Amino acid sequence: MSCVFEALCAHLKTHPEAEVQDAVKFLYQASFGGGHFLSDPDGAYLYLLKEAEIANRDAPYTEALGEQYARINLSALQELSPKTLFAMFKAFSEDTPTDKTAFLSLLDELENADLFDKAEKTAFLKSYRAAGCPAVHHSEAYRRAYHPAYRVVKKAYADFLPAFIAIDKLTAEKAPVTVAIDGLCGSGKTTFAALLQSVYDCNLFHADDFYLPMPMRTPERYATPGGNVHWERILSDILEQLPKNESFSYRVFDCGVMDLGDAVQVTPKTLNILEGSYSTHPELIGRYDLKIFLKTSPETQSARILKRNGPARHKMFVEKWIPLENLYFTSYPVEKQCDLVFTT
Repeated sequence: MSCVFEALCAHLKTHPEAEVQDAVKFLYQASFGGGHFLSDPDGAYLYLLKEAEIANRDAPYTEALGEQYARINLSALQELSPKTLFAMFKAFSEDTPTDKTAFLSLLDELENADLFDKAEKTAFLKSYRAAGCPAVHHSEAYRRAYHPAYRVVKKAYADFLPAFIAIDKLTAEKAPVTVAIDGLCGSGKTTFAALLQSVYDCNLFHADDFYLPMPMRTPERYATPGGNVHWERILSDILEQLPKNESFSYRVFDCGVMDLGDAVQVTPKTLNILEGSYSTHPELIGRYDLKIFLKTSPETQSARILKRNGPARHKMFVEKWIPLENLYFTSYPVEKQCDLVFTT
């Protein structure tokens, strides 16, 4: 049984009034997301606000549609900003898959499964395939029973929903807001930061841009937990500048010449994110409004680094960077001091 079909079966257990077309809708959204609704962005946002007024506030905030997509119920708008949810919905609306091969396989799986009345199901699927397998609405029975009100988004948005809720709360209360994303290498910090940047108009800084200059690369420095990042410059060039809410510049370490590169100009924005290992170093941790920690299993970490960096650099990570990182994590209660922790 496929992952998507397992998710459908779980959904049907909690939604016994669902009909065949509701199952088809679930499989369609799991295959193509929800971008087919977004022909008029302005109208779609206004409709979201209107629908939120009558949404079921008791519905679970999220429901996975397999591994790619998820439904975020409008009940989440009790804590999540409508603009944030709409930005999630919109971010990948132009990246909707068009190949129907996997979807057709799911329809076959549905037809062969012991679900619904067999004759009714066969007739519906025959007619549906003949029509070209378009998007479908929920059945009237489903609407009456469950009052569905949700948006389909990339599953990663649903997985990290507590972070979006926390950021929305902070940015509604103050400006600027500064967020740190620390965690194990290979845990997805950069990917998560990019996900946030796809929703928010924010400044994004990378701890990897603050490598130690050559004169500071001494045995004594590397023996200090967290000493292999130039945290002094992160503090002076970034974190001490952000509260001023003024334009500033900083220089990125250029590994090609092993020295500082050209200046990067920074414009004040409400949300500012620093991602990367050591971003919550003890000398930096007090500078953040929100601290997020990402972790993963050693096996997943190794596989991701190998895929991302290749065998030679994987060896360097195993022999040098991961031990230094582990020294940092065992020396300081980094995970415990973070406000949110995610396993990826």
